[in-house]
Amino acid sequence: MDDNTSHFEEIVDNYSINYFIALTVKQSAKAKGLLLQYTCTLLGLMHSATGKLGTENNNENKCPPLYVQGLFIQGFGDVFYSSHFDWLLRSDPVFGSDSYGQSARLYSDRVYLMHRDFQMLVENYGWNALPAFAPFLNAVTNIPDLGDETLADRNYFVEAPSCFVKHYKEMFGKHVAKNVLTNDIVIYLIGGNATLAWMLLNWLVAAEESSNVDSYIFPNERLRLGKEHGSSDDPSFVIDTRKCLEYLTLTADPLKILKDQLIVECKDLWWQMASAEKIVDSCNASTWCGVDYNPLVNLVHRRIGLHPIRQQRVENHVQMAALVATTHVKADRRTCRAMSLSEIMRPFNKNAVNDKNQKVVDQKKREKII
Repeated sequence: MDDNTSHFEEIVDNYSINYFIALTVKQSAKAKGLLLQYTCTLLGLMHSATGKLGTENNNENKCPPLYVQGLFIQGFGDVFYSSHFDWLLRSDPVFGSDSYGQSARLYSDRVYLMHRDFQMLVENYGWNALPAFAPFLNAVTNIPDLGDETLADRNYFVEAPSCFVKHYKEMFGKHVAKNVLTNDIVIYLIGGNATLAWMLLNWLVAAEESSNVDSYIFPNERLRLGKEHGSSDDPSFVIDTRKCLEYLTLTADPLKILKDQLIVECKDLWWQMASAEKIVDSCNASTWCGVDYNPLVNLVHRRIGLHPIRQQRVENHVQMAALVATTHVKADRRTCRAMSLSEIMRPFNKNAVNDKNQKVVDQKKREKII
C-alpha cells in the first residue's frame, strides 16, 4: 500500500464501479462456474434492501444495507485494523528487507499495541466520535426503521457495532492474545525493544532472588517505540511501560521462564545486561559499553528470529506449491519449481519496493511502501 488509502476504502469508494464489473462478469462468465456463483451472490447482496427476504433496493434515497456495512468496516480499518495489518507485512528492521514480514521478535509489544488501541476504540463507545465512522453513522439515518431487527432495519445497524466489537474481542483473545501471553512467547521481549527487554530481565532477576513476584511493580515510564513499529513521530506509538508489561505478563510464570533455554544458555550475559548502568540494546553494538553481547545476538537470531508469525512464510510456500501443482507435474518437480519461483520473485519484489522508495519524496508516504 503506497498511499493513505485503506484496504477497505477501495471497495466502498468504488461501490458503483464494482457493481458494473460484477454485471459484466455475470454476463461473460461460464455457467455453473465458481466465479459466476460469487458474482451472483455479490449482486444479490447489492440489490437487497431493508425488509423481508427478496426486497430490492429501488429507492435511491435509501442506502443499501451492504454499503452501510462496508462503511463501518472501512472506518474500523482506518482507525485500527489497517495499520496493524500493514505492520505485519513489513520487514524486521534489524533482520533487513530479506526477512519478508515480521518475526515474533517484536510481536509481543505489538500485540499490546493492538490490545490498547482496541480498548481505546470501544471504551465508552469512543468510536462514535471518530471522523472515520461519520459516513457510517450518517448512512444509518437513511435506513428505514421497521421495528424489526431481523429485517436489517435501522435498529439492526444501531446494534450491529456492539455485536461486531464483542465478536472481534473474542477472536482477538482466542487467536492472538492466547498464543502470545504465554511463557514461551513473552520471553521474546528480551530480543526486541531495549527498554522493555531491560524491564523484563529485571523482573526475572527479582523472581530468581525471591521466587515471588506477585507484588512486583514494573517501572512506569512513557516509552516511545522506535521506527520498528511505524513512524517515529506518531503519538500512538508512545506506551505506558507498566501497563504494557502487566498485560503481557498477566498469565506468565517467571519461574518457568527462568528454565527456558533462551535464558539458561546465556544467563550470566542476560543478567549482566539487566544490571548495566545504561540500557543495552542487544541489536545495537554502540550501546554495549565494551561488553561483548554477540552471543545474545546469535541467540536472538537462532531462537527468536526464526519464529515467523502464524507460519505465514510456510503458508506462502505451500500456496506456491499448490499453484504449481495445477500444471499437473509430480511432487518432486512442483517442489523444485516452487523453490525456484520464490527465489526469483522475492528479490524482484524487493527491487520494486526499493525503486518506488527512491521515487517518492514524501517521507510518510515512503514509510507506507512495503
